[in-house]
Amino acid sequence: MFDEDITVSVTKRYVVWAEGSIALKTDDLEKAEILYTDKCKEHYDDVHGRFEIGRHVLDDGVVKTIGEEI
Repeated sequence: MFDEDITVSVTKRYVVWAEGSIALKTDDLEKAEILYTDKCKEHYDDVHGRFEIGRHVLDDGVVKTIGEEI
């Protein structure tokens, strides 16, 4: 299903896929990141957005803020 939908979106650089369908097609990375983060917040309590070196660590595939209990 994703592959069939994505082929029609080759004119956009970023595609946000959420809840079984394309939620956004855009050339703006910031808009794509914001929508992706918002969609994640609907399902998870500990969403951090973009991984930032020096601010976050990766623990068993999960992004955590430095100092946050792992």
